[in-house]
Amino acid sequence: MVYFRLPISSSQAILILCLLALTLCENTLYAVEAPPPDPDEGKRVYKSVDSQGNTAFSDQPSDEAREISVEEFMTYDGKKLVQELEAENRRSRDNPVEEGPVRYSNLSITYPQNNETIRENAGNISISGQIAPALQSTHRVEIVMDGVTVAQGLSVSLTNVDRGTHQVSLRVVNSTNNSVFQESTPVSFTLQRFSKLHSAAQK
Repeated sequence: MVYFRLPISSSQAILILCLLALTLCENTLYAVEAPPPDPDEGKRVYKSVDSQGNTAFSDQPSDEAREISVEEFMTYDGKKLVQELEAENRRSRDNPVEEGPVRYSNLSITYPQNNETIRENAGNISISGQIAPALQSTHRVEIVMDGVTVAQGLSVSLTNVDRGTHQVSLRVVNSTNNSVFQESTPVSFTLQRFSKLHSAAQK
């Protein structure tokens, strides 16, 4: 708003008119709304070929150029991607995935051999086996003969074993709940012992 006092001189009147004109122009500029931005501005690509066959591309239209279609490139927010990876790493550290127990690739009886015949009048016999990879901390290994656990570990010496055919195997047991985790292929052997009855029959 322009204020002035009366009476005024001609020079003052001209100055006042100029101020009024400037104020009117300023109000007019504020009253005019700016056109909405073009969402495709900067995305349009124009192709032109000059008289010598040279091809040129530009983001500015011209009479010689024609608009071409350009596929939108996939972009990534590097900062956001790093934040997501760090969050995933924190979740992995806070909630580690418990890996399941690994089965043993080698679990077998090494002595006696399958279908072996052993002559031992006192019935003394040694049983041994092997396991790989190494036994896990939550497991124990047992030696089983004829369905009965006779020892823990990979070897045992038995005495006064009955003569006849027997089966032995290794069995891996989960120590936390005593469940059978894995068992080897059974090995059969025959034990021969001197029989007093057989000696008496011969007499």
